[in-house]
Amino acid sequence: MSQLFLELNPLTHKDRPIISLRLGRQELNYGEGTLVSTRELNVRRPFDGVKFVFQPPNWRINVFTVRPVATRSGFFDDAPDRRQTFWGVWATKTNGKALLRKVDVYYLGLDRNDAGFDKGTARERRNTLGFNAHEMAGRVSLFQEGDLQLGTFGSGRLTAWKFAQGVSYSSPRIRYRPIFGLQGAISSGDGSPSNPNLHTFYPLFPKGLYYGYMLFTSGSLNAIVVHPTASLQLSRILSLDIDNFFFLAAKHKRRAIFAIWDVFPHGADITGTLCWGDSGYEYRMAGGSTHHCAGLSGLLRSGIIPSGNSATRKKRKLLFCHS
Repeated sequence: MSQLFLELNPLTHKDRPIISLRLGRQELNYGEGTLVSTRELNVRRPFDGVKFVFQPPNWRINVFTVRPVATRSGFFDDAPDRRQTFWGVWATKTNGKALLRKVDVYYLGLDRNDAGFDKGTARERRNTLGFNAHEMAGRVSLFQEGDLQLGTFGSGRLTAWKFAQGVSYSSPRIRYRPIFGLQGAISSGDGSPSNPNLHTFYPLFPKGLYYGYMLFTSGSLNAIVVHPTASLQLSRILSLDIDNFFFLAAKHKRRAIFAIWDVFPHGADITGTLCWGDSGYEYRMAGGSTHHCAGLSGLLRSGIIPSGNSATRKKRKLLFCHS
């Protein structure tokens, strides 16, 4: 069961709730989904707990204390994970006409009894302070995310960070209405496993499709990422998206590079999969499942994820290189 909750709205203004209280099993999804998300896969990520929402003009403030729900294989047997406690405050301000269109500021706390990293497993208390900002000036859109994490890991101190920046440019008056984008991110990694202090950035509960459909990750840990994109509207029913991800581990001499090509002809009714070696192709059909294969260090992976509501056909190629 994904959601089952009781919601109270004791104070409203012009049919809009000013204050609301939600108790029970519920989903949390904030910002870009890089820290708190529903997961976006076959099985969504719910939480058990309480959430308080306050909505003054142009603001939405969420205060919550929850436990993540552990997914089990049986029927109606999912239960809260008592090894983890998650709490926080997430405030969002929107302004549709200013240069700064949207800003999120937040504090998130996570207590895990048995957090595992390369240096071992221990109790972790991690506090995250951060912001998201979206700006728009004419045809240029900008995005920034910054996070600082402080706390303890076992007997050691915990200090980690992440920063992401994105920019895109659209040309709606040019043929095919191209949109070009470039995103970059860097997150801290750990040094010596013998040092009791931990410096690995941990993305808490991120979206499952963190780096696209072909690579399931637990978020941005110990990584330098460059992500150029391009989009063309080839016709009224056909668009072309091109994505490239470039990775470099922040603390180890290892590289991973892959490219993804997407084609979206709406109304297609094709599904299939073709995989070999360290590359993969994917096709998916609306209303069904996506079958995909991807290579990682010579290991072939496959899985199933849900498709969207509109009929799509996607072709993707994935290639990893390590040094």
